[in-house]
Amino acid sequence: MTFKFLSHQRSIASFLCMMGTLPFLVSADTGIETTEAQTAKQQLQDKLADLQTLQGNFSQRVYDGHELLQEGSGRFVLERPARLRWETDAPDESLLIADGQTLWYYNPFIEQVSLFNQTDAMQANPLLLLLDAQSDNWSTFHVSYADDRWTVRETESAGIAATLHLEFAQDDAQTLSRLILDDGQGQRSEFALADVYKNQAVAPQSFHFDVPEGVDIDDQRD
Repeated sequence: MTFKFLSHQRSIASFLCMMGTLPFLVSADTGIETTEAQTAKQQLQDKLADLQTLQGNFSQRVYDGHELLQEGSGRFVLERPARLRWETDAPDESLLIADGQTLWYYNPFIEQVSLFNQTDAMQANPLLLLLDAQSDNWSTFHVSYADDRWTVRETESAGIAATLHLEFAQDDAQTLSRLILDDGQGQRSEFALADVYKNQAVAPQSFHFDVPEGVDIDDQRD
């Protein structure tokens, strides 16, 4: 999930740890959800309720406004309630792993791995919200639904708010087919999912990261 330009290179990793997230049915200033927003949230939770694992490939397009900046591809593995592997192999290699406690972001180009506390990241980020169905984690987000797309936004956003849009397959309403991340500053990353397999066994080592020799460690955990 890295991009050629520095701001894009850390787009997904920073989005996963960003303190500020997602169009909605209520004002982020009020912190009060409407009944419609509460219903949309419950419907999305119900849609994801039986999700145990999800794995597949993705193709990625990064935009600045209407300008296409870069295209990429890779693979992902998700296992609820707390584990994720997102690996980009073109055009620039990178690896992001959430192992349940720590978020690892490895950039082989600069030979650095950054570590973040996953609990803190999950409380403020809608993409990690997909990993967990716990109502406590969902309580800090607004959810809306329109035009076959779910949109999630952090309830109380400080500064510029990013957004996460979710779309599900037309032939399988329970399977994610597309993710759109908008950083709120004009940059947008669109991920089309393909060859998606749901609730199949995944290898435990998918969520383990060994720091390669000579790689710098940037530990952002408390």
